[in-house]
Amino acid sequence: MRTFRRGSGPSLAAVLVAVTVGLAGLTTSPAVAQTTICSGVSVQDVAKCDPGWAANMHFMHWRMYSGHNCTNYAAYRLKRDGVPEPTYRLGNADTWAPNAKAHGVRVDGTPEVGAIGAWPGRRHVVYVEEIGSNYLITSEDNWPGYYPKGMYRKIKVFKGERAYPTQFIHFKGKSTINGPLPSVTGTPTVGSTLSATAGTWSPSDVTLKYQWLRDGVIITGATRTSYTLTTDDVGHAVTIAVTGSKTGFASRTASSAPTSPVTAGKLTSATPTITGTPKVGTALTAEPGSWRPGAVTFGYQWLADSMAISGATTKTFTPTDAQLGKRISVRVTGRTTGADSVTVESAKSAAVVRRDSTTNVVQSSTPTVTGTAKRGRVLTGDAGTWGPTGVQLTYEWLRGEEVVASGATSYKVRNTDLGHQLTFRVTGAKKSFTTVSKTSDPTETVRATSTLVISKETGRGKAVLGVVVSVSNAPTPTGFVTVYKGTRKLLRNDLAIGRPGRATLRLTLARGTHTLTVSYGGSGLVAPSTKTVIVKVS
Repeated sequence: MRTFRRGSGPSLAAVLVAVTVGLAGLTTSPAVAQTTICSGVSVQDVAKCDPGWAANMHFMHWRMYSGHNCTNYAAYRLKRDGVPEPTYRLGNADTWAPNAKAHGVRVDGTPEVGAIGAWPGRRHVVYVEEIGSNYLITSEDNWPGYYPKGMYRKIKVFKGERAYPTQFIHFKGKSTINGPLPSVTGTPTVGSTLSATAGTWSPSDVTLKYQWLRDGVIITGATRTSYTLTTDDVGHAVTIAVTGSKTGFASRTASSAPTSPVTAGKLTSATPTITGTPKVGTALTAEPGSWRPGAVTFGYQWLADSMAISGATTKTFTPTDAQLGKRISVRVTGRTTGADSVTVESAKSAAVVRRDSTTNVVQSSTPTVTGTAKRGRVLTGDAGTWGPTGVQLTYEWLRGEEVVASGATSYKVRNTDLGHQLTFRVTGAKKSFTTVSKTSDPTETVRATSTLVISKETGRGKAVLGVVVSVSNAPTPTGFVTVYKGTRKLLRNDLAIGRPGRATLRLTLARGTHTLTVSYGGSGLVAPSTKTVIVKVS
């Protein structure tokens, strides 16, 4: 509702009207009270009642004020019903009826679905949604002033109440479709099926379409007259929107009252079972079975002779000597949103027996090594998975058969490792178990990093490249240096010719600029390297 101040105080006539209305309210007390079907202040809450209005309330309709406003809402609903915007100004809510009547619109005391309800002298209008024997269902919006923050609401109001309109403005656009608010039956519990009842719509051959919504948001694919609730609905209210359509008529959408929040209902459990042999050192696994509904999470507690085993709270449990001769069971607790947790205990196993000789051995994995086997780089060893619980692991790094470091899972490659391969050895030991050692695959042969230093001289049709293969703290490099242009090999020289670690490459080249790649092939102790050089030949 929107009002404008036209003076410093109310007029005598306005006071008399207010008194008259108050007396009328005292003498026409209805048998039942007005009820609110749906209401909202924020856009999100309005969307739960009328998604279309929530999306359009901040626009001006028929030149009315936007936002929470009774005349803007009424204009929006009439536009949706196909009523064209009047060529004259309707003005404030209290002038809609006289201005419309002056321009030939029927205004009377007979309600009609799609009509605008009003009161003489009162600055408020509502939209008629449904007509009953002694009641109306109307929808409205109210500007911030009538309600502190402005509010949309849909209400059921009975004759004699102040909110029951006393006159109705019958704008006409397209022929209108009439239909009641749909209803929803069924229990709002996961797994239950809700059913929609559309009621009687007119004309009789109107086409009805259904859409289920979760907290006012469309549920994709839920377009039948029934809907089976899922775990996605837990904690949310569900409604049905029914849209009636027919060629030449303005379509109508009516939404049901929301259900109460959907619950998960009672969690249906299964009796857990235990797989595995009850033997010291042999893992047992809890199988919770099939629980409903939906996404159930499980907690575990293992027991020995019905006494909880401290720390045994995962899906698997390996008996120790402490459980020898005792019967093992597992207690499984299932939890899901919106339902009470349920705890079920398995049957007891046979008594735990001693491990046999074939299992009295540390269980091991083959270690692995990551990193680059070059001098100065760090290698990292991964022991893998070892058992049983309590096994003690020791670590060694080997150069060939020689142990070069111990006690750590990392190793920095040294000069003395040049020309050798390295391995990582893990040894597992536990009292009363056979000790086991496992060694990783060897690394690549350790080599020093090389760097190319290139000088160049050019002349007519030729270029001379001086190549120095530089390696610090390592033997003088040997091998070959090759020059390529693209993928074409131009020349190859042996570092052993001339001064150690050096090569001179004399090239015959056409006039112009050439991009060349100089490649050192490496040796048993030195890694290969490459470098690009650009030469200009005159």
